[in-house]
Amino acid sequence: MATIEPTETENNRIRSTAEELGGSLPIRDIARHCMEAGIWDEMQLESMMLNGCSKRVKDALGKDIDGSGLPGWAAVGKGRDAIWKQREMFEFKDYAVVIGLGIEAMGADHMRLKTWQVECHARFGTAPSIPDLVH
Repeated sequence: MATIEPTETENNRIRSTAEELGGSLPIRDIARHCMEAGIWDEMQLESMMLNGCSKRVKDALGKDIDGSGLPGWAAVGKGRDAIWKQREMFEFKDYAVVIGLGIEAMGADHMRLKTWQVECHARFGTAPSIPDLVH
């Protein structure tokens, strides 16, 4: 089943619903209100249910940590349809992909943290420190 990507109209309806609810509550509560408001049709809900189940599988495989501190499974590619492989089946190229994706994620996370830090400083004159990444 193909995933139906959200439209800007849908995103606006979700944001509007969240704001109507007070702008500060758990995601699950906002989602429940969105479902009750009929923001998504049956096909979209089925797709989202599959995505939720897929996330549970991904979380379970990723938490299968052995004595080395590494998971027994890992995604060896990008995106929703990336192949997940048992570590004992890894080839050299799989390690290269996993390490590369980790480095990429680290950089993206660091940039996002820096953006949060700049905004916090602009609003309050101070911000929590963020360590620099070591290259």
